Amino acid sequence: MSLVVFALAVLCVLYLCHRVPPTNPARQSQVEALNDALKNGLLTKPQYDAEIKKLKDQSQPQSQPQSQP
Repeated sequence: MSLVVFALAVLCVLYLCHRVPPTNPARQSQVEALNDALKNGLLTKPQYDAEIKKLKDQSQPQSQPQSQP
């Protein structure tokens, strides 16, 4: 019984690690669409991970290169 609870806890943690915190409703709908596509077999796990990474990269502010004097 405790092994089942442990396995469920691990799965929950893994699921939450792959979620992108939505910054706006459009981003949230993109994440939900990706989750649905993965769940329905339209995307493989590597494809899903790549798309989530793109969303995370887009949500992070781009650092400006510093000009040298």
